[in-house]
Amino acid sequence: MLLSQVLESTKYGIPTIAINKDTPTDLSLWESIHAGKFTHLIVSPEQLSMFNGHLPRLARLLRQNRTFTQRIKRVHIDEAHNIYTAGLPHHGEEAFRPAYGKLGELRVLLCKGTTFQDLDNRFHAFVR
Repeated sequence: MLLSQVLESTKYGIPTIAINKDTPTDLSLWESIHAGKFTHLIVSPEQLSMFNGHLPRLARLLRQNRTFTQRIKRVHIDEAHNIYTAGLPHHGEEAFRPAYGKLGELRVLLCKGTTFQDLDNRFHAFVR
């Protein structure tokens, strides 16, 4: 799914990259990301905070490079119902994808006034 989103955005001339667990660790690629070559980042939530005992490369960049974070103007969260349904513990069970529950931490890292938009076609009344 991420690949199709990258291809669609690129088709319209928007420099786009998907960042997830499969993103190469190639130094030149990450230098391009750091320099702002890509104006559209499609990111899995696990890349934004501590995950499996380590801080992913993008999470480190967000915490260590103010110039990078200042370029971020908008954050769109797709499948936002997961913030509640998968990101938080329920009925004594651990969260299925706890990274969704940590997305609020991103607000602290980004500049004041950064726009956040939650997108979903299945918002339940209790999530709205």
